[in-house]
Amino acid sequence: MNGRFAPITSRCWTGYAISCSLAVISELRQGAADMRSTLIITGASGALGSWFVREWLSQHPASHVIALCRSAQAASRCLQDLPAHSRSRLECQIADLTDAESLNALAATLPAIECATAVHLAADVAWDKTFEEMHELNVEGAQLFCGFVQKLVRKPHFIYVSTAFTRCEGWTYRNGYEESKAAAERGLRETFGAQMPISVFSCSLVIGATSDGAISRFHGLYPLIRFINAFAPPFLVGNRQGLFDLVPIDWVVDELIHLVSHCVAGGEAREVVASAGDARLPYEQVIRIIESRVDHARQQAGIAPLTPAPILRSRQWAFLKRSLVAWRPEGISTRDFRYFERLLQIYGVYAESDLVRPPLNVRNPAPGAEVFLPKAVDYWLAHAPDARLSLDKLVAKSAAMHG
Repeated sequence: MNGRFAPITSRCWTGYAISCSLAVISELRQGAADMRSTLIITGASGALGSWFVREWLSQHPASHVIALCRSAQAASRCLQDLPAHSRSRLECQIADLTDAESLNALAATLPAIECATAVHLAADVAWDKTFEEMHELNVEGAQLFCGFVQKLVRKPHFIYVSTAFTRCEGWTYRNGYEESKAAAERGLRETFGAQMPISVFSCSLVIGATSDGAISRFHGLYPLIRFINAFAPPFLVGNRQGLFDLVPIDWVVDELIHLVSHCVAGGEAREVVASAGDARLPYEQVIRIIESRVDHARQQAGIAPLTPAPILRSRQWAFLKRSLVAWRPEGISTRDFRYFERLLQIYGVYAESDLVRPPLNVRNPAPGAEVFLPKAVDYWLAHAPDARLSLDKLVAKSAAMHG
């Protein structure tokens, strides 16, 4: 081209115009579909589900969402999480995902729907349960919900929300959660794959929002933050340089909304993996960020800072565990010490092994955890009741020692 623009021929211009027209038509179709869309969702009272429903209804003013809730209390939480002007477009129905009769009875009372997109978020997300303990909700529940959608909707698109810490084949499962999520996906494809498009959205460990650390439920990483804040553990377990995959909830929801919009517009089945990729942080850096924000809160309360916890490899922890009766850390009750052991077991798995699926089909790369993790810890310290209680106890203890 020698620094010059190539001439636009009439053929090129025609092709360009057709391409633009098709893009505009696609956008118009998607907008029209969004205007009349119906979603059927589970897990709407959870951290990810409540944020998704709020953002979806805000961005799609004519959309209608049917949420299957396990109890009236969960339904009430779903509505309370929404601004008043969106509540009329959220229809909460009570149903038990592990009870076929409950779902069949509900399907019989609802009017048939021509076209809808189902988003299955509900799951038992405990990392310390066996596959057998999680099978009923995570595997059978997914099957029953998909069957419910099939009965209710003539043209459904099913989105299964999974985890980036597993896959259906070629994976060594580190706990029952990973195994159950993979088994559920396999079961859905085998049973319903020929009858409806099934998309899968997998994300890694979700924490508070990029801007202010906000989140509505404190699960996932938060029990570890809680323990560091309350008990200043004498050590943690893991690979110091192993990469920890954290993603902020607002970014995850943006990616999920993009997938749901694609499905609502009649798009083909798609797989999305919303993981951090190159934005992952070493485990030790994650721990030091948590400790630094806890220290900031302690400083404001006039409490001595934490001693940075050394990070042991699992073989060192196994050796120490045999002599812990004589070594038990001061000030930790038997109950709390058992909790400490359980946390080491749960998080040690992911701190020792940084196996996670790389990002796939995301619109934007995940932001770096060094940006949002401090805000997430600060938000927990400011809003979690047990965070305030722990600080108050430490203040009282410090006052008694210096009184």
